[in-house]
Amino acid sequence: MLPHALYGSGRTCRSGPPILAAGHQALAVNTMLHNQFEDELRHLEQIIPFLVRGSPLGLEYWRHRIISLSAHQRLLPDGKTRMARLLTLFDEIERLSA
Repeated sequence: MLPHALYGSGRTCRSGPPILAAGHQALAVNTMLHNQFEDELRHLEQIIPFLVRGSPLGLEYWRHRIISLSAHQRLLPDGKTRMARLLTLFDEIERLSA
């Protein structure tokens, strides 16, 4: 497993110390907005079917991306359903490549 959580890009997840804004409370570390979750989920939904042909990054990388994103599935009404479908598809790809 990778040593730290990845979300695919610096845009989707902020790590490090909380951000302070005048007159506002600090944002929590590793926050993700619903539109960021949607973008990442859509990307994974598009890319995962192509992994049948293999990936230079390896299946472990992609599984880690999916699992890391699943922590935010509550951000969309259909997030849980879409994450379950994505994990099922990924499990099948792993089974076929074993």
